[in-house]
Amino acid sequence: MKARVIDGGITLSVGMIVKNEEKFLEKCLEALKPLLSAVKSELIIVDTGSSDKTVEIAERYADKVLNFEWVNDFSAARNFGLKKCVGEWFMFLDADDHFDGDFSEMTEFFNDKAKSAKYNSAYYVTRNYSKPGDDAHSDLFVQRIARRTPELCFTGKIHETLDNLFLPSYYFKTFAHHYGYVFESKEQKEAKRARNLGLLLKALEEEPDSIRVLCQIADCTDDKKEAENYFLKAIELLKKADYPYAYVKPYLCAVNYYSDRDSEKAAFYADEYIKTAKSDETHLIDAYAYKAVALYRRQRYGECVEAILKYREYYGKFRNDELDKSTMIFCIVNYLDEKKYNFLTGLVAVCRAKEERFDEAYRRLEEAYGINDAEYVKDVSSDVFQEAVFAVSDVAKGRADFNKLAEYYSAVVAAGDNDKLNFFNAALEKLYYESEDPERFASEASAASNEGFFGLMGLISLTDGEKLQEFLDGFTPISSGKPHGYSEMFYLAIKYGANLSSLIQKLKREQMEESLVAISRNHSDYARLVLDYCVKERFTGSVKELFFAVSALERAALSPNGLSAPEKAFLFENFTDMAAIYVANVYNPDLLNDSDIGALSELHRFGYYMAVGRNALEKGDKLGYARALKEALRNYEEMKDVISFLLDDFLTEM
Repeated sequence: MKARVIDGGITLSVGMIVKNEEKFLEKCLEALKPLLSAVKSELIIVDTGSSDKTVEIAERYADKVLNFEWVNDFSAARNFGLKKCVGEWFMFLDADDHFDGDFSEMTEFFNDKAKSAKYNSAYYVTRNYSKPGDDAHSDLFVQRIARRTPELCFTGKIHETLDNLFLPSYYFKTFAHHYGYVFESKEQKEAKRARNLGLLLKALEEEPDSIRVLCQIADCTDDKKEAENYFLKAIELLKKADYPYAYVKPYLCAVNYYSDRDSEKAAFYADEYIKTAKSDETHLIDAYAYKAVALYRRQRYGECVEAILKYREYYGKFRNDELDKSTMIFCIVNYLDEKKYNFLTGLVAVCRAKEERFDEAYRRLEEAYGINDAEYVKDVSSDVFQEAVFAVSDVAKGRADFNKLAEYYSAVVAAGDNDKLNFFNAALEKLYYESEDPERFASEASAASNEGFFGLMGLISLTDGEKLQEFLDGFTPISSGKPHGYSEMFYLAIKYGANLSSLIQKLKREQMEESLVAISRNHSDYARLVLDYCVKERFTGSVKELFFAVSALERAALSPNGLSAPEKAFLFENFTDMAAIYVANVYNPDLLNDSDIGALSELHRFGYYMAVGRNALEKGDKLGYARALKEALRNYEEMKDVISFLLDDFLTEM
């Protein structure tokens, strides 16, 4: 048990309940130590039946570790610990929380008696995560600090809250990371959902008209129709009586539910909440955000922009601490983070493009993302940058202002982030492929700039093989990241018979594969061009060149569009021969066998069996050849047409 000497009375009691929390508990308690050291405090931990090292860890940090028999009631366990506390103030947290480390605001509050005397309760922020390894989060103010009085207690079998609190409340900016809904498996997630739902249904039996419990069940159940019934009942209850602040949760449950199902209803319930809001509340941020998205889906672009401007107004008020945060104890505000703010600001640009107000659209893009500013592009996160590129693409689909696009491109180049540049290259190439007039797109793009992608667009109208070859030989690809936007360069080289040896040596396998997939998808003449280009004589310089040829033939064999029967025959024979040659060059044939090739890629397994088949045929083993072809098909089922042709040809010759 931790030994501490406290001079004078206890200012802060920190209470926790735990069960089998060895994974999180030590990190939680280590993070809490600076606060406990800076404020006269006690830490009381109640264990409800751990079978791991939870109690052992707790005893290294806590002033008291108590045992409580679990009775399927979180409030009962917390109240047991609360009764053992002696501090002037009480704070609680969970084992899967850990504070960020900066307790300066809390320390000042609790140690400044004149300041804390003005308040009877307080909130801090929980930063909630939902995916392993993902920094995406939503923040929720939680009322987890209160002046300890005889009346203070927890209520609610689950999602328990402190009751008999008194105002006014203080709002700390201090936050704790919360990982309670980050799951390692679907089974773990389902087990927690089932446990929570069971407790909530029992709570509803005791309080059938509890708006809070109805909404919590709507959030928890995996039966979507049941969820709808629960929050609609909660909304009906709101109409019969005045529930201070509680009205926010049912309406936002409805907005969340309908946002992906019925955009008209989502907009309606957002409006219903906006009309009933009793002050400038923080959840108006979400109401206007969801309303904007719903209106966009209804193609009501002008109204969507109006909703976004209201959203930005309330977002700004929140940042300036001008909103009533009381509703934040009922549910999370989802549209408070910078990424979503930028997404909605960018959506203004997309709406203006839909209305053919393109000058404003591009101005809004720059306002939202700063994509014309190299320093901003350099510093912004990859997620936000990608949102920016998606918005740029949506606006450019309406009207591609190539001078603006070239300006943005120069900023991204100057930022020096290869992954971001690759992403922008790929987005611009996609715009090119999807344009109604690709030749005009290429001409206007190359007229705006000769930098990077724009320079590549200048090659599209070339028929001069020497100039194309000169460009390819001098081209320096970006070595990192994907997507990259090099596909059209490969297409032009194949189309005009250019020598790709130099370029192939500079590129990664993934970059070549991705380019070939894009070309085969976007050019109907791909198979015919590859048929003529990828011949054995052209690709004998290196294994990497051979890989490119086999991969190019692979894409053509999967989609041999426009080829006659004799052309398909030549393509299939060439592909299988080169696949066999490639595998024989990459692997030591003496070390490969049927039991080991499962570790190889699909294409390599296919090539292995084609090599086995060729060897069998050379030895006159016709049955062995047929068996190898069937194994090749089993390992690469998409090659059904290729194998069927080879078998038919083989049987005909027999």
